[in-house]
Amino acid sequence: GFGGNHGFSTVTSNAPKDNGPVLSKADLAQIISAEHDLKMAESNRIIDTLLDTIVEAVSKEGTVSVAGFGKFFNKKLEARDYRNPRTGETVFKGDRKVPKFKAFTNFKDCVEGTKSVKK
Repeated sequence: GFGGNHGFSTVTSNAPKDNGPVLSKADLAQIISAEHDLKMAESNRIIDTLLDTIVEAVSKEGTVSVAGFGKFFNKKLEARDYRNPRTGETVFKGDRKVPKFKAFTNFKDCVEGTKSVKK
């Protein structure tokens, strides 16, 4: 599992088999609730507010930057033809935006194991 004694689930039905355990939204709410003496409903509202705010900001051409963690932003993709590798069919997709995340050095170092996660 993940570090700490949080007791969250480690596998979900859509979990990638090669990337280890998956931390779900419910797991996050449980951890926040336990660490900050909140009710689960309060923890869920905090998570929903955070995620909704990020989605709204990035959708409106903004960037959300969290010091020591990373930034969420959108990238514009030019219109072009794509080929479905399974069928060989060519499909045209117009200009569009896709969400992106760039991890900052501190986050990368923690994942790499060269820096410990602060508690």
